[in-house]
Amino acid sequence: MGEASVSRRSFTSSVVLGGAAAAFTAWTHPKVAQAAAPEQTFEDAVATLMVCKAVLEPSHKYFKLNQFDSARTNVNYITRQLGVRKAIGKVIIEGGAICDDEALVEEASDLAATADSTFSNYDSSIYTVIFIPPGEDGSLPKGSDKYFNQADVYYDQSVHMLDVFISLAPEDVRERARAKAEARVKELPRFLFKEFTAAGRPATP
Repeated sequence: MGEASVSRRSFTSSVVLGGAAAAFTAWTHPKVAQAAAPEQTFEDAVATLMVCKAVLEPSHKYFKLNQFDSARTNVNYITRQLGVRKAIGKVIIEGGAICDDEALVEEASDLAATADSTFSNYDSSIYTVIFIPPGEDGSLPKGSDKYFNQADVYYDQSVHMLDVFISLAPEDVRERARAKAEARVKELPRFLFKEFTAAGRPATP
């Protein structure tokens, strides 16, 4: 048995039996998935992650425009409406079993274990800055930039995480999933893709 095969088998075992599975128990267990909803295909799961990324990207634009409620709406839509958890569980197991890039598989396994907290930290960091009051001159307090920077970091981590999971799929699967994702995005509520002309708070540091 080749080293790559052993690595992929170890990856799958770590997800199902421990490590990432600790965070994804309800997301990936076959009996739980079957009871909750019909099983989605690997391709559909990849498409879901692409849709999640399309919804995630405007959140950072909203954040930079100080439209914090809108930013949080998009993040929560991903975690509560789009089924990102189940899609991640599907992709890391099936994608990890066929991907030949051992480093990518290992990174995906590590990211899967912290995926929930990554999205949660991004949402929480946006929520935190809502309560930073501007000074009398309208400027934000000295040192508050670190809180804004935290949101930037968690956003970047969230995007990177989705990219890694998507990359586990072969190119032909990604191409078909991309077409499905584009169609699904067109059907999403328009409030997820707003256009703002002005912010209601001082500029983000």
